[in-house]
Amino acid sequence: MDTNKSSQFQEQDQSPGSRLVVCIDDKKGGKPTLTLENPSEKNLQELNSNGYGIFETANSFFATSEQIRLLSKKLRKSITKRQTEFLSQLNEVYIDAD
Repeated sequence: MDTNKSSQFQEQDQSPGSRLVVCIDDKKGGKPTLTLENPSEKNLQELNSNGYGIFETANSFFATSEQIRLLSKKLRKSITKRQTEFLSQLNEVYIDAD
């Protein structure tokens, strides 16, 4: 076993950030209404039974409350951790190879 690859994966697993779960209330026009970090399965099941679509981000994001507040102030709009500025790890890449 290549120990360099093994330690590389361990470092990636320990990097800050997590995948986020976006919940969209189908009754409110399909716009994301909730962004959750590490929600419980029970919480997601409850939201889904109340009409929310549940979508997990492919990549990991990390931001402190202070970072979110400062960027929101700078951009003059409400933001979430799903901003490009807070991308901490690229986990997946999608391509359309026609």
